[in-house]
Amino acid sequence: NCVFTCNNKNEMDLCVPVTTMTVRVSNSCQYGMFYFVVFFLISSVLGVFNQLGDKLIVAGTIGSPRVGRCVAVSSDADVMVVGGTDNNNLVGAVWVYSATPASLPTYWTQVVKLNAGDAVGDSFQGTSCSLSSDGNTLAVGAYGDDSFTGATFIYTHDITTQIWSQQGSKL
Repeated sequence: NCVFTCNNKNEMDLCVPVTTMTVRVSNSCQYGMFYFVVFFLISSVLGVFNQLGDKLIVAGTIGSPRVGRCVAVSSDADVMVVGGTDNNNLVGAVWVYSATPASLPTYWTQVVKLNAGDAVGDSFQGTSCSLSSDGNTLAVGAYGDDSFTGATFIYTHDITTQIWSQQGSKL
């Protein structure tokens, strides 16, 4: 069982049971504006948790993005997605990272920042996100799209070209 909890340091722990990984999202429990959030991926080996790489600082933000509204990790922990609903004056965005264990202490490499081309108004993209087990299909929620009608944007990753692209129109 996984519980989303906020501790006294304004951090939220999210459990990913398939890989026994925990993602710690700092400042995600605060409602104030901030420019970036620091992420840690922690691995459990024989019940002992170890931080994998340095803290992660999201690059390419516009304004105060409130990064950390959603976090998703593939089942093998090779791909991680984080959402920032307030990026670019509430349009929002998601950032995709790939694990590069050989590059310690960095560990995570930012691959791409995704914004839906057919979003309308203050869409708050990155309100929610879900990543497929293999890390190649991503659903991004945007509850404010089109005057709070809401939308979901689907992206896929082409493993041959290494390009992420939006699939069809918003749902």
